Amino acid sequence: MIDIPLSINLASEYSETKKTEFFSFLYNVVEDWVRGTNPIILIVGRSQMGKSTTASIIVTQLLKKLPMLNFDPDLHIASKVENFLEMIVNNQNTILVNEESEDELYSGNWNTLENKMFHKVLVSQGKQHNIYILILHRFNDLDKRNRLKINWLVTQIARGYALVQSVDNRPNDPTDEIKLSPIRKWPSLKYDKDSINWELWSKWDNVVCRIKDTLADESIKKIKKKHGKNIYNLKELDLENQNLMKKIGIKM
Repeated sequence: MIDIPLSINLASEYSETKKTEFFSFLYNVVEDWVRGTNPIILIVGRSQMGKSTTASIIVTQLLKKLPMLNFDPDLHIASKVENFLEMIVNNQNTILVNEESEDELYSGNWNTLENKMFHKVLVSQGKQHNIYILILHRFNDLDKRNRLKINWLVTQIARGYALVQSVDNRPNDPTDEIKLSPIRKWPSLKYDKDSINWELWSKWDNVVCRIKDTLADESIKKIKKKHGKNIYNLKELDLENQNLMKKIGIKM
């Protein structure tokens, strides 16, 4: 465990807040980590909007400011909640990324073991001194009790463009409403291809592709098991439909 430089002069060392090569909100992430907390960044947005790309750029920028942190896509990106929690327990001073966990962390399933353990480990493992990045499609996909643990919400609007808000709830807040900072309070994230670390992104993309392929395979197996029969290949099914339409005299 490295010593945390609590006396670091953040005002002078991180004064370049307006430069686009380092997202402004990350200065607060750096400051929180230096003080000994475990910052949590949630990135949300529709499919194919560039959430993972934004996450990879955030990691690249954090590693430049905090070179003592560890990050390897093959070791520090997980989808299954069980695997992600194991990474939290087994890693210190590391950036850990959770991708594609909507089903296990869905807010409507708070009573699942995955949801409860996710919350419990996030709360209890502060000593690990990590930075966490969660990637989901919607903010509300995460249960409220877990949303309250988020420090920063990054909403992906389009490729190369995202909005940033902080979660402003305080421990002594008596209400149950999630309080987000105004969008205009933080500069939007804008970047182009020159901002991407292509070596890192290549490894990252390989990991995410494996995760998505595994999820697809598991989904198909579950459907087959549920219906107790094989699923036709889409091309074969389409060919059968065409033959049927010819037999009954429908022109295509």
